Amino acid sequence: MKQNPIVESLPPSNIPMTIEIIYEIKNIFFWNSNMFFNILRGIFLNYLQRLGYDSVVEI
Repeated sequence: MKQNPIVESLPPSNIPMTIEIIYEIKNIFFWNSNMFFNILRGIFLNYLQRLGYDSVVEI
């Protein structure tokens, strides 16, 4: 069975590349979680405004 040419062309020690990929995944995760919390916060503030708490201070 022939090995993937991309795998063959990688240097034997590709640890820095792996660290970079992990860093990218971490950034994507944090960006998504920040966005998720911003959406939740928006829904919560909207809900408070509907209840009549118009003077809620933006955090």
